Amino acid sequence: MKFPSFSILVVVLVAQPLLAQGVGPEPLYKSRILRSGDAERLIPVEVALQREDLYLVVSSEGNGSHDWSNWIDPELVMEDGRIVDLTTLSWRAAFSTVGAIRAGKTYRGGPMTVAGKEYARGLGTHADSFIWFEVPAGATTFRAKVALDDGGAIRGAELTPASVRFLVFDHEPIGFPRAPDKFNSNSRDPQSLPADQLAAPDDLEVTVWATSPMFYNPTNMDTDAEGRIWVAEGVNYRKNRDRRPEGDRIVVLEDKDKDGKADSSHVFVQDPELVAPLGISVFGNQVVVAQPPHLIVYTDVDGDLRFNPKVDRRKNVLSGFNGRNHDHSLHAVVGGPDGKWYFNQGNCGAHLKTRDGDEYFVGGPYKGGEDPVADSQAIGGRKSSDGNVWVGGFAARMNPDGSEVRIIGHGFRNSYEHTVTSFGDVFQNDNDDPPACRTTWLMEGGFLGFFSPDGKRGWR
Repeated sequence: MKFPSFSILVVVLVAQPLLAQGVGPEPLYKSRILRSGDAERLIPVEVALQREDLYLVVSSEGNGSHDWSNWIDPELVMEDGRIVDLTTLSWRAAFSTVGAIRAGKTYRGGPMTVAGKEYARGLGTHADSFIWFEVPAGATTFRAKVALDDGGAIRGAELTPASVRFLVFDHEPIGFPRAPDKFNSNSRDPQSLPADQLAAPDDLEVTVWATSPMFYNPTNMDTDAEGRIWVAEGVNYRKNRDRRPEGDRIVVLEDKDKDGKADSSHVFVQDPELVAPLGISVFGNQVVVAQPPHLIVYTDVDGDLRFNPKVDRRKNVLSGFNGRNHDHSLHAVVGGPDGKWYFNQGNCGAHLKTRDGDEYFVGGPYKGGEDPVADSQAIGGRKSSDGNVWVGGFAARMNPDGSEVRIIGHGFRNSYEHTVTSFGDVFQNDNDDPPACRTTWLMEGGFLGFFSPDGKRGWR
């Protein structure tokens, strides 16, 4: 149940910089830290080779965002003077914490560009990353140019927090998670991060409680009064929209023998209308699912933890949210000490018509998701029935029956599930690049400023 409590335990999983995770071999080459504001973001590299292994490493030296990194014109010089283009060789293994590693393109698939100049030959990645090659016999030298790509360093004519370091090893660097050569996003086989790759404070321990196939691709979870974990799945997310034609699921996990691991899993509901829902909240026998354009309440009348439309009830308690099948959309409901339900919505926009006859327009310059209820740009700056102009991501509260809806804050980018303390204070993290970049106390009626107050411009 997502209710406040008088004592709060906060568990934070912190991703440590890769170079700080262990003591390993000295690099053959280590660049200075490259930042978006540097006068020169392209540096030549030349390294003598003595072993058959070559590891190209990029380490994030900032907050992990915008770190588009390029190995430009990477090549091997052979004993006989021949030049071998490294991009024509297959790597043994490669790993990147964000996106894919691509030959001849940025990690996002566009042209590699540095200071306005395009480069056709190279390896595009995003820190943190490594690429492992087996060097052919007779190679004496590796040389390349390393660079921060314009796509990460500059956004909207302004500099970003991009900050990276390039390294070259001939032994496997310690602290880098090993990964399959290729990640198959279309696979139904579980691919997960080992628990020992997660970092936690000394007085906390990370253990595995449940894994696939008990559930797949969780987007949100909640714990009920009996200690069961309810999970919203997002198998049909974005480009994988039709991977599960029967619809996404709400799954219930339980540790029946109390040994510290889940041993039971079953489906509460599966519905073609569920497309990567981002919120699940359990209040007694009511299961609240955030599925744009609706906030859905399933009532488990007979209490068997399985939704049966012949016995149980389903109601759209509030409708009008943009962002279906998109992450900037409706997030989970949290119960407050006043008996109200609190929730937030990302900056895809909304046009809400409440049971009390109130009408809320929440717009802005951003668009996203399938089948929008309203054109968020067109309604940007339009007054709602309460006389206010609401823009961007927003937070609201209401009665559990959908009455007395009130917007209590706005101007966010994409604030995920917030928390309400026993005193009624609301705290939230606003999701950005990097995630959870702004942790704020929400002043009622407050405006965070990600968009202009009239909903026509971004914060820049």
